[in-house]
Amino acid sequence: MGATIGKGATFLDVPLIKVRNLLKAWHRGNRSDIWRIAELKAVDLDPRTAMVLLEELRDRGLLGPEEMEDRPPEDGLIEAGLALAGAGARKRTPKAAAQRILDRFLDACTAVNARSDLPFEIREVWLFGSMLDPAVEAVGDIDLVVQQGRTAAFEGGDRAWKRYRQLGKEMGAPQASGLMGSIFGAQIFVERQLLHGGHRHPLLSMNGADELRDLACPCRLVFDASRGGRVGDPILHRHPASKGKSNRIGDKRRMPDLAEGRQELRVPHKTPVHSRCPLRARRRRGSFVRDTKSA
Repeated sequence: MGATIGKGATFLDVPLIKVRNLLKAWHRGNRSDIWRIAELKAVDLDPRTAMVLLEELRDRGLLGPEEMEDRPPEDGLIEAGLALAGAGARKRTPKAAAQRILDRFLDACTAVNARSDLPFEIREVWLFGSMLDPAVEAVGDIDLVVQQGRTAAFEGGDRAWKRYRQLGKEMGAPQASGLMGSIFGAQIFVERQLLHGGHRHPLLSMNGADELRDLACPCRLVFDASRGGRVGDPILHRHPASKGKSNRIGDKRRMPDLAEGRQELRVPHKTPVHSRCPLRARRRRGSFVRDTKSA
C-alpha cells in the first residue's frame, strides 16, 4: 500500500532507501538526537549528512506541522514525507508464500498465549490490505494490526517489568543503553524473540488500530484470543470500530517529486561535513533524484 522506491533510486547521491529509513527513524524516535538516529543500522549515515538530508527534505516540503489526533500539530512528516517514509522497496511476494509467513506469525501468537509465565498476550490480529484482494497475485507486504495486553497474573505494580527483565536475561538480551532502552529494552527484546524469532520478517507490516479504523477499509479478524486463537472470519467492509474514512486519511500516497524546490545544497552553519559525506560536492543545480515510481 503506497509508494514504491525504484531500484537504484538516490537523493543527493544517497540511496533513497537510506533516506526513507532516516525519515522513519526521525519520525518515530528522539528527533533531537540526530547522531543516534544516523548510527542506526538501517540508516548508517554520517550524522552531518543526516542533518543536511533532513533540511533538504524540509525545503522540499516533506517535513512540517503534522496533524495529531488528540493534540495540536507538531513538527513531523506531512503528506509527502509520510509517503516516502512508508514507501516499499522490496520485490512483491506471491500470495501463497506470504500466507505461509502469516501462518508462522499466527502460530507464534498461539504459542505465546499458551504460556502462563509471560506478562503479555495477543488478543486480536487483524489483516487488511492487498492480502484480502482476490485480484492480487503478489503482495508487497502483509498489513496487520496486532492488539496485545497484559496478562492477569502480571497486572499492577512492576511485576510485568521485573518479569520482562528476568526473561530478557534468560534469553540473552543485550545490555540496554539509554533511558528508553533501560525501561523498554527487555520488553522489546522478549516480544521480538517470541513473536518473530528475533527479527521481524520484512513482509510483515505492523500498523496501529487507529490507522485501520480511520482507513475504513476491508479487513478480516484472523486471530481472536477469546475464541481460542486463529479464526476464519469473513472479510468485513471496515473495522467494527470505524465510523468511516477519517478526514486525516487522504488519497493513496504517491512518491513525492524530490527534484522540486531548492536545488542547491546548504550545509548547516558552522557544521563541517565529514570527508565521507556524499553531499559535500553537490552544489550544482539540477535533478538529484533518479528512478522513483508510484505503486
